Amino acid sequence: MFLFAYCTPDYDELNVWREKDGRVTFYLSGDGAFFHLPPITFRTSLCLTWESRTGLAAFWVDGRRSTYQVYKPGHTIRPKGTVLLGQDADKHLGDLEALQSFVGEVTDLNMWDYVLPRRQIQALHYGHKITKGNIFDWATIEYQLNGNVMVVDDD
Repeated sequence: MFLFAYCTPDYDELNVWREKDGRVTFYLSGDGAFFHLPPITFRTSLCLTWESRTGLAAFWVDGRRSTYQVYKPGHTIRPKGTVLLGQDADKHLGDLEALQSFVGEVTDLNMWDYVLPRRQIQALHYGHKITKGNIFDWATIEYQLNGNVMVVDDD
C-alpha cells in the first residue's frame, strides 16, 4: 500500500510504503530503509523524520518514536517535484495502479525542510497547534483529485 510519494521526472525522490508483511519502508531514490512499527489503524498519527546531514531517520506513530536508522547520510532531494498521496506513479505522473492505492482517510499533511523536535511531533499527535509545514501544509496546499477520492470537511 502506497502512502506518500515525491517524484521528479527522473527519480522517485522520496516514497513511503506499507509493505504486505506490515513493515513500513522509507525510500530515497533507490533502496529503502525498513521499519517495524505498531499497526497503522484508523486515525493513526504517522510522522517520518529524516536529517540529510547525518542520515538519521525515524517514524513516529501516535507520538512515539521508532528506533533510529542511519539512512543515506548526505543525500539531497531534488526540487520541483510532485507529491502523490496514496498512490505510486510507475513513471512520472503516469499510470496509477488500483492495487497500490491507499484506502482510508488522510486528515492532515505537513512537510518541513528541517526535523521537528520531539515536543512538536508529540504536540501534533495530541492535536495542539504548531507551526504548519514550511514546504507545504494541508490547509493551503493546492491539489488535484484522481479516482475515487473525496475532500470532506472534518469539523
